[in-house]
Amino acid sequence: AAASKGAAGAKTPPPTPAKPAGGVSKPVEFTHEDPSAKEVNLLGPFLVRTGGAKPMFKDSKGVWRLTIYLNSGVTYHYRFEAVDSHGKRKLTEKRPMEVFP
Repeated sequence: AAASKGAAGAKTPPPTPAKPAGGVSKPVEFTHEDPSAKEVNLLGPFLVRTGGAKPMFKDSKGVWRLTIYLNSGVTYHYRFEAVDSHGKRKLTEKRPMEVFP
């Protein structure tokens, strides 16, 4: 006996993604000054696709930068993780970032 596929074997369409809680998605730049760091990561629960962490990039002045899109009208909490030349990791305090509409 064949397994039942529901009404006439029709496939159920994928669910429509819910609209984000905030407003429009806007670019937000995060910066961290630590020229001696060999690596800096932005940490936050809003970085779902990258497991809560995203590497930053060091500019020519030694400032670590990362621009990501976040929903306006929402306050996000984040921190930085800096890694020195010996591999020692240092976390900053948790900070709020409010994205204005």
